[in-house]
Amino acid sequence: MPYNPNELNQQAEDTDPSQFDGIEATIVSIEEKTASDIFGEKTYSDPDKEMIEVTAEAPGDNQVKEVFALPVDDMSWVNPTFKLNRYKKKYNKMPEVDDTVTLTVNDSGFLAIELADV
Repeated sequence: MPYNPNELNQQAEDTDPSQFDGIEATIVSIEEKTASDIFGEKTYSDPDKEMIEVTAEAPGDNQVKEVFALPVDDMSWVNPTFKLNRYKKKYNKMPEVDDTVTLTVNDSGFLAIELADV
């Protein structure tokens, strides 16, 4: 696509992030990784922290990757910001391939798997 500032300006003005809220996606993969695999060793306090990367696909070639830290102890399940706990509260189960999830635009403006409110 050649650079056309007028066309891009119009596209930016016409884009409404709320159009993505509530669309459904299917989990297509769940990969076990460490924090350093995902974030790099210099960007996370514990590079060996165990995590899972969940990939969901939605219509229109939209793909979302969500990272969940795995619990280190029972306190993880008490912490209201623990994302895996919020997933379980929203969907009543742990993530599995072929699960249907709802997508939303998060506070940072990125498409994400919708989780239970804290």
